[in-house]
Amino acid sequence: MAWSAQGDLLVSLPRRGQVVGLRDTSGTGQADRRWVVADGLNLPHGLAFRDPGTLYVAETGRILRFRYDPEAGKASQPEVVVPDIPSGGGHWTRTIAFGPDGNVYVSIGSSCNVCLERDPRRAAVVRYRPD
Repeated sequence: MAWSAQGDLLVSLPRRGQVVGLRDTSGTGQADRRWVVADGLNLPHGLAFRDPGTLYVAETGRILRFRYDPEAGKASQPEVVVPDIPSGGGHWTRTIAFGPDGNVYVSIGSSCNVCLERDPRRAAVVRYRPD
């Protein structure tokens, strides 16, 4: 989940391959509007804004950067910024966040519950430049 500059809550729906937006237009504290922000994704999970117009989405095997229109609540022009993240396995979710150093940090789960990983990026938090 991630909050937009407009106060909308963006939520990933991994099995649907979507990011959706939720808005409380009536001020009741409950979302009364829902729409698709981005679609056709491969198990999206982590969401992070670098600035109000740039949305990062962590799929199971890569990180995408979208232009985000905060007024319309739509993501467009996806660009792969981190390809080839180890994917699959029992721990396929990828959580992302920006650090104070401006880099993007992504958690990459292990491929199993009890094993020795061959890829050092598994069962770790890895730092990438956001470009």
